[in-house]
Amino acid sequence: MGMGIGITNSDVKWIVFHGKDVSDDNKMLLSQAVDIFHKHFTSIVDSITASDFIPSMAYGRTIGDSDFKVQCAMLTIETKVVTA
Repeated sequence: MGMGIGITNSDVKWIVFHGKDVSDDNKMLLSQAVDIFHKHFTSIVDSITASDFIPSMAYGRTIGDSDFKVQCAMLTIETKVVTA
């Protein structure tokens, strides 16, 4: 049998956010999720505004005619996002 990493169930949570509705306290989690997306994906840049779509998608923002109504799911251990 493998070794565990010593995490209790109360430390691990699945959280789903819609960026427009997230509290100020949870914006830190969305920021960590955006960092994860940037680490693993090339930025998606709008050709007109040169804005990166990834933060706009995570936070539910609007760029030009594009209104992002994306849900962001993440797994957290305590206050750290480990996957998004």
